[in-house]
Amino acid sequence: MQLLFLIFIFIISGCGSGRYVIKGTVVDSLYQKPVQMAIVQIGNGETKTSYTDNTGSFFFAEKKKGKYTISAYARGFKKVIKEIEIKNKEENIIIKLPREFSLLTGVVVDAETGEPLSAVLSFISMDEGVDPPANIFTDPVTGLYRVEILPGHYRVKAQSYGYKSREKSVIIKSGEKHLLDFELRKE
Repeated sequence: MQLLFLIFIFIISGCGSGRYVIKGTVVDSLYQKPVQMAIVQIGNGETKTSYTDNTGSFFFAEKKKGKYTISAYARGFKKVIKEIEIKNKEENIIIKLPREFSLLTGVVVDAETGEPLSAVLSFISMDEGVDPPANIFTDPVTGLYRVEILPGHYRVKAQSYGYKSREKSVIIKSGEKHLLDFELRKE
C-alpha cells in the first residue's frame, strides 16, 4: 500500500512524466504590470500557443530539454522573441513587452490669417491606466508639434496667449501616424 502511495505521488509530481514545465509572466515594460490576454508561443519544431491570464501568467509543458524560441505579443505592445534553453524540469521566465508608441503631429495656426502660433498642448487620457504625455510646445516659427503617444483615447487642448483655447478628441491607434491640427481664434 505504501508503495502504491509513493508511485501515485511520483506521478502527480511530474517526476516520472518526462515533461518540462515552462511557466512565466508577461509584463508591461513601462509600468511593470501584468499584461492580460497576451499571445505567447513556444516552438522547437512544433509551435504551441497560449494566452496569459489576468495575472499575466502562462504555462507550457514540453517533452524534451533543449533550445526553444518563445514569443509574446499583445495589442498596443511590440512583439518580443527570445531564445531560451530548457535545462531543468521547471523554467520560470519573465517577458517584458515594450509599449508600441504612435506618432501624433499637427500644426496650430491663427484661424483668420493661417499664421503659425506658438502654443502649448495639454493631454487628458480618457482611458483608465493610460498615462497622457506631458504638455508640449509647438515650434514658435512653424506652429508644428510632434509627440510620441501611447494608443488610446485623448482630449487635446491647444492654448496660445491672446487666443481662445480649443479642445479636440482623438483616438490613437497602435503604430499609426495621426494628424491633429488646431485653428485658434483671437479673444
